[in-house]
Amino acid sequence: MKISFSNLMAGASLFFAVNCPAATHYVDLNSANPTPPYADWSTAATNIQDAIDAASAGDFIVVSNGVYKTGGRAVYGFATNRVTVDKPVTVESVNGPGSTIIQGSQVNVLFGIRCCYLTNGASLIGFTLTNGGTLGRTSDTSGENGGGVWCEDSGAVVSNCVFSANNAYLNGGGAYQGTLFNCVLANGSIGSSGSGGGAFQSILFDCMISNNVATSGGGVYNSILNNCGIIANRTINGGGGDGAAYGTLSNCFIIKNSAPSFAGTGDGGGTYYSALNNCVVSNNFAQFGGGVAFGVVNYSLISSNRASSGGGAYSNVLNNCVLKNNFAGSLGGGAYNSVLLNCTVVSNTVSLAIQPMGEVYLAAV
Repeated sequence: MKISFSNLMAGASLFFAVNCPAATHYVDLNSANPTPPYADWSTAATNIQDAIDAASAGDFIVVSNGVYKTGGRAVYGFATNRVTVDKPVTVESVNGPGSTIIQGSQVNVLFGIRCCYLTNGASLIGFTLTNGGTLGRTSDTSGENGGGVWCEDSGAVVSNCVFSANNAYLNGGGAYQGTLFNCVLANGSIGSSGSGGGAFQSILFDCMISNNVATSGGGVYNSILNNCGIIANRTINGGGGDGAAYGTLSNCFIIKNSAPSFAGTGDGGGTYYSALNNCVVSNNFAQFGGGVAFGVVNYSLISSNRASSGGGAYSNVLNNCVLKNNFAGSLGGGAYNSVLLNCTVVSNTVSLAIQPMGEVYLAAV
C-alpha cells in the first residue's frame, strides 16, 4: 500500500490537534516582563486581548486582579469592544468579579466601547463588566446592541459575572444573546426605543436581574429564564413588561417591577406576553395587569400587585394559580378578561364600586 506524504502529514496534524493538551496563558496588569505566549506569571501579558491573540482554540486565559480599561477592537462595523474573544477559548479571573473588572466607555449616547464580545464556544468567567456602551444610529445595528457583552449566539457562555451600569443604544443594555449562569445584571439601560435593559434574547440560569430600564422588557426581553430573580426593573415610554417581556420563565421570582407611576404607562408590571411556570409574581404595578399581562401562567403565585385594571392578571390564561391580595383601581382586582383553570382567587380588591365582584371581571373561571 502506498502512503503519500500529504496524507501522512494530515494524519499527524489531526493526531496532535486531538491529543495535545490545551495551553494556559496568563494576564497580570502589573507584569514587568510581558512575553508571548504568556505561558506563566513571570511573562504574563498586561492586557487580556494580547493573551487571547496568543491563544489557540480550546486554550485558557487566566486573569489576575485589576481594572482593565484600555485598548479596544471592532468586530462588526465600527463597534469597539474592550475585550474581543474571537476564538473558542475560556477567559477566567483568578479571584472573581469583586477583584477583576473589564470597564468599557460611554462617551455619549452615540458612541461607546462595549465591555466584551464573545464568539460561539467562548466562555467568560468571574468578571465585573461595567460602564460598557455601544454606537448609535449605525447602518449595522449589531453595533447598537449589548452594552456589557455581545454574544454571537447561545453557544457563548458568561458565568459568575456582574453586569453593572452598562448601556446599549438599541437592545440588551447588559447582555445581548448568550447563555448566562449565576450572573448579576444591574442598572442596565437602553436608548429611547430599545428593549431588554438587563438582557435581550439570552438564556439565563440562577441570575439576578435588578434595577434595569428599557422601553419594553425593563429587565429582560425575549429570553429564557430558570431560577432567576427579576426585581425592581421598569419600562419607559409606554412599553410592556417592566420585569420581563416575551419570555419563558420557570421557578423565578418577579418582584417590585414597575411603570414610572401608579397609573403606569404600559402593560404587565411583572411580565408581558410571557409563559410562566412555578413562579412568584408579587408587588409589581402597571396600567393594565399589575402582575402579568397577555400570557400563560401555570402553578404560580400572583400576589399584592396593583394596576388600573387587572391588578393580578390582565388577559391571561392561568392554570392552577393562586391570585391573592391584588388591587385594581377600577376593574378586576384579581383578574381581568382572563381564563382561570383550577385557580384560587382570594382577598383581591378594587377601589371603585362599579362591579359586583372585586375578585375577577370578564373572566372565565
